[in-house]
Amino acid sequence: MRWISIGAALIVATLGVVAMTSKNPRFSVGYLKKKASSYFVKSEWQNASMPPGFEAVPLAERSGIVLSVRKVEVPGIEAPYNGSLIERGDEGYLLFFRYDIPEERRNRPRASYIGCMELDREFQWNGHPVRNVNTQNDRSEDARAFWKQGQIYLCYNDPSPHQRKGRVMRVGRLDVEKLAVVESVTLDPGFSEVEKNWAPFEGILEDGSSSLQFEYSLHPRILLQVERGITGVSLTPFLRPDSLLVQKLGWPISWGELRGGTPPRRVGDQFLGFFHSSFRDDKEMRWYLIGAYTFEDKPPFRITATSPHPIFFEGIYDSHAINSAAPQRKKVLFPGSFVTEERGGKRLIHLSCGENDAAIKIITIDQDALLSSLRAVTH
Repeated sequence: MRWISIGAALIVATLGVVAMTSKNPRFSVGYLKKKASSYFVKSEWQNASMPPGFEAVPLAERSGIVLSVRKVEVPGIEAPYNGSLIERGDEGYLLFFRYDIPEERRNRPRASYIGCMELDREFQWNGHPVRNVNTQNDRSEDARAFWKQGQIYLCYNDPSPHQRKGRVMRVGRLDVEKLAVVESVTLDPGFSEVEKNWAPFEGILEDGSSSLQFEYSLHPRILLQVERGITGVSLTPFLRPDSLLVQKLGWPISWGELRGGTPPRRVGDQFLGFFHSSFRDDKEMRWYLIGAYTFEDKPPFRITATSPHPIFFEGIYDSHAINSAAPQRKKVLFPGSFVTEERGGKRLIHLSCGENDAAIKIITIDQDALLSSLRAVTH
């Protein structure tokens, strides 16, 4: 057991470990290029800027999954990205985002802030001032907003106080009026020098109690359970026989490791989330892909289905890389969060994404079409 004193909170790390799937040549990028017609319907890409080897993957508009894509402009902010969308009653939505300010210092090329703007029900700016979230740090990154027991929380990553290039996760309740993170705690299990992209969700345990969970890793599947107490903070690895899940997620290793994305949300009798992965092509360009997955709404929260291939849409990766973005090194689509609604007889998902580290797009998805497209996971 490892003890860390950072206030009156008890954090129990619950690890559910699954076996890594072996490489499967039937799902490699090279195989898809040769045998694409046996997997997908060929599509005509409108955008020449696309990952090599994926020409045969259909645009999600063609399969009825993606209904529309809109770019969000933030007044007064250059190159906002990695947006996280959350409902705010009947008034509309809050959109949290990251933006960078380049600096001249060699050991610190930029400062990074979390901003917030208010959107109406049509995802238009409602005219209220765009403000910074007070995290008491000018290097906070990649906020994800989520609801827990009727309150909005933010999780994000900050510089590590112990390692010069390290990052740690932080989570706290959002004071909406002051736009400040309060009662925040640091979450650092010490597994890696850089901790980021944990996906939070409110799970219901076997005794009916509510528990804040983080998906630390999708594959292997590692869950961190957060609890509060009065004896300080402890990080305790916890394994149970029913936590050892052997699953084959069907996402080829050549497409990159599955990593955290949106906070999962309960959809019907299961949770739904969006992940990201990345890989380098033969020209050393790194491509970031997104997909969807579902998992059980009860412990041990087994993954039940995943996207059979990345979700692509018309105009993907077309945002101009400016400010601190690196246009020559990577093309990015990064999922931040999603909200749901029913409109016109359809169940809709509005997914907020960062694009090319320089823009925010909201992708409206037909929920039923998306769920029908997922491929069941074998246990």
